[in-house]
Amino acid sequence: MAVAHKLPKIAVIDDSAVELQWATQVLRNRGFEVVTYNRALGFQAFVAKEQPTLILLDVNMPALNGDMVCRLLRKNPHTSQALIALYSSVLPSHVDTFIQNAGADAFILKNHDEHALVEQIINLLP
Repeated sequence: MAVAHKLPKIAVIDDSAVELQWATQVLRNRGFEVVTYNRALGFQAFVAKEQPTLILLDVNMPALNGDMVCRLLRKNPHTSQALIALYSSVLPSHVDTFIQNAGADAFILKNHDEHALVEQIINLLP
């Protein structure tokens, strides 16, 4: 009997309930395990507990921006190895520098293109 291959766990961190619901539905429909968190504060405990393979991290959140959250995750030994994709509807003018300064692995544009989101995530995964 063949064992089904389970796709990696993805954590979506976004303060928008609409964005969380959309990304969760798209990724679960493609077979990913998805966990969500809706604020920047408390994120380190959430990520350390869930141990996702990839974090899809909103850039524009109240209290802490996604790039600051990313830097803090990189400094924590319990979360430093996760893949992190910054996720925003606004493309930074110098996206490569933005990604590098934040310590992220990628930037994914929020444009509600299901195919593009899934393709970019698959390309990031080991």
